[in-house]
Amino acid sequence: MNFLEDRLIIKKLSEKYNLTSSEIEEIVKSLFLFMRDKIKDEYNPEQDSYPSFRILNFGRFFIPTKMQKHIKEKTIKSKKDESV
Repeated sequence: MNFLEDRLIIKKLSEKYNLTSSEIEEIVKSLFLFMRDKIKDEYNPEQDSYPSFRILNFGRFFIPTKMQKHIKEKTIKSKKDESV
């Protein structure tokens, strides 16, 4: 988190909740790690289904169609490479 606006927001949050800046950064990063892990765990290549979910007060998350095609192509390519 290098942008000045990010730093100011982190500073305000750390003062408001009496936490250090690094603790606030870890909280923010943990949301993105959670999303990454949830998508990895719930992706089903056999059914070609991708998870979508909502985190309260943060947003709704899903895999866009264009990215789904990219993931599918990458998965197919890696399976072909493994079989050779």
